[in-house]
Amino acid sequence: MKKYLKFLMLLPFVALLAACNLGDSEPVGKYAFETDAQKILIEAKLPSGVYDTDEIYICGPFNGAEAESYVEDAKWRLSQSSVNINIFGVYLDPATFVEGTSLADGFWFYSKNSGLSLTTKKEMATYTSNADLGQRTSVVVSVWGEPVKEYIPTLPDHPGTIRVYVENQAGWEAIALYQWGTENNLGGNWPGAQPTGTEVINEVEYTYFEYKVEDVDGKSQNLIFNNNGGGIQTADIPLTFSADVVDHFYRIFNEKDWEIIENPLQVPEKLPEHEGTIRVYADNQAGWEAIALYQWGTENNLGGNWPGAQPTGTETIAGVEYTYFEYAVADVEGKEQNLIFNNNGGGVQTADIPVVFSAEVVDHFYVIYNEKDCAVIEDPLNREPVGENPENPEPENPEPENPDPETPADPVPVYFYVQDNTGWEVTNIYAWGDALPELFGGWPGAALETEVTCGGVAYNVVESTATAYDLVYHPIINGSGAQYDTPLVTLAKYNFLVAGEASAELGTAPAVKIYVDDQTGWDAFAVYSWGDGEPFGGWPGGTYATETVNDKDYKVFTVPAEFFGGSCNLIFNNNGGGTQLSDYNVRADRDYFLTVTAEGVTPIE
Repeated sequence: MKKYLKFLMLLPFVALLAACNLGDSEPVGKYAFETDAQKILIEAKLPSGVYDTDEIYICGPFNGAEAESYVEDAKWRLSQSSVNINIFGVYLDPATFVEGTSLADGFWFYSKNSGLSLTTKKEMATYTSNADLGQRTSVVVSVWGEPVKEYIPTLPDHPGTIRVYVENQAGWEAIALYQWGTENNLGGNWPGAQPTGTEVINEVEYTYFEYKVEDVDGKSQNLIFNNNGGGIQTADIPLTFSADVVDHFYRIFNEKDWEIIENPLQVPEKLPEHEGTIRVYADNQAGWEAIALYQWGTENNLGGNWPGAQPTGTETIAGVEYTYFEYAVADVEGKEQNLIFNNNGGGVQTADIPVVFSAEVVDHFYVIYNEKDCAVIEDPLNREPVGENPENPEPENPEPENPDPETPADPVPVYFYVQDNTGWEVTNIYAWGDALPELFGGWPGAALETEVTCGGVAYNVVESTATAYDLVYHPIINGSGAQYDTPLVTLAKYNFLVAGEASAELGTAPAVKIYVDDQTGWDAFAVYSWGDGEPFGGWPGGTYATETVNDKDYKVFTVPAEFFGGSCNLIFNNNGGGTQLSDYNVRADRDYFLTVTAEGVTPIE
């Protein structure tokens, strides 16, 4: 259950306090006050009451009022509307404000009969406005009085009755309460009793159903909340009424789930407010000394080149300290990004974390644990403090602390052949796998420096070892301030990638060529190969093509792709005419240039 949704439900109410449309309290098409092109209009809807003998003043730094005080001057006094008796207004001339101040610095109201404008928590209510000349700002005063220094929520008194409260997070348009048990149809036949009223308790609005103590005391009932017979209902909720417990609190969420609210007076934790921005929070349980956030996707290098953006700040939320990165909504709205948390370029990083930024979700929470694992935090207001990791719990039956050691398998050789078409000055390849060693060392991995040709095509070859074949790795091509993920690779001895400027694709084994500078003087020329197959067929072997490389003519024998990486023992001969050379061994993992004479074979460097 995402209890922090309570905060989201309050957003419309907060917005109402800041600036509201006075709505149905005014006749359609007519305002309580008309604007004045030379002044700023402030309208305030006041609590119901009698204001005939009262004086209401607007106060703030703009007119020299100090906190919880007012300045008694006619130009700051509000007038009552002739349209709605609970709406008061005042026209303000910024030229009369204290120099260097504005309504954006905050303002409040003072009633000579009733005191200061307060919030429902009995705290001083302050407002702001960025209105220009000829514009209005409308606000609501919830209550008058003297502010309390510390808000202590209390339950309403209701002598002689028992109340059943329900917080409707399911979004039902109507709600009823049916009961069966000791007394069936208690409160009425299906769909049951209609609400007695509503109460705002600790900033949460509840619907409540009220019963006389003598009517329900001692009865064992089953409660069923429903959307007033509209087809949606909770399961039975057992409850035994007692005069000793006069308040029962429940919450309905999702479509019809329910839970008991154990402590409705507990002050709810809230997420920090940050208008106009989106935040990405990280709980660094990996113990990194520094943290950065790199992004690629719709916009590569969003926030900066590798290792990415530096933190905007830190916040402690529900006992957990988070590092956060902040972006203007206008800069990221709608972008499909991949996040990579890293230890500020120190060689440790998470895998890509996909996110689509939206103004509707302004907070994203993640936990980094173990060395570089990462998980989404679904409910940051209800999780264990730092040191615990509910996203990665301990197994129920952990292995013994000192298991018998196993003899590790010998590492196996791994080769990556990369066609580097990035156009970058420097290109690297990094590869990680779940719970596996980094294939080419820490970030940024191995440079693409060793170049060979296969079938006349240039490849960069990177060599490493792995614990076994058939493991899944995530390669990342990076360099020159850019990076991207390649498709997943299931390890074989030989692996092939074609790397472009912004993406890569898997390749296949190429054919390789044996280029021969024939200086034998033989009338005929062929080559036979044995070892891992016969790539040129049976004796005396295959015939050749001719190619010119760097103005020199060569006889070229092609080893088919299916023999790539195999051992080839070459026997050059005069096409079975009785003359042959000793075996010359090569591995078919690249092109070879050879000089062949009647005496032997030598490589051309």
